[in-house]
Amino acid sequence: MNSIGKTVAVTGAPFHLMFELNNIFNFDKIYGTTFEVKDYIYTGKIKKDRSIASEKRKVIKNYISKNNINLKKSFAFGDTEQDIPLLESVSNPFPLNPNKELIKKSKIKGWSYINKDLITKINNRLKKLGIN
Repeated sequence: MNSIGKTVAVTGAPFHLMFELNNIFNFDKIYGTTFEVKDYIYTGKIKKDRSIASEKRKVIKNYISKNNINLKKSFAFGDTEQDIPLLESVSNPFPLNPNKELIKKSKIKGWSYINKDLITKINNRLKKLGIN
């Protein structure tokens, strides 16, 4: 846990890659897609597909119930419609570079979203100001 609270990754990315990225991000918990391995070789079969909304919904519900999470103080970030269950579960949802379906949902829900164009504009402004 960091000074603010818990940081949890619920992602469709492969768990083994997220595990390595954890050296940088220091997540409290990682839920990623896992693959079947036999005799140290990937079989090509998916054990847990954390890229789909129904699986994310299960993970979120379970994590929240086991960890007494205050959802009014929680933030969530996502980029596809598969992240809607996560975004809907918190009081502070922020789609990041959302796809078309998540943009539609964001507009309906009144969620602010951040896209690449906005990030580029912010970075350009920071450069002009000599901050970046």
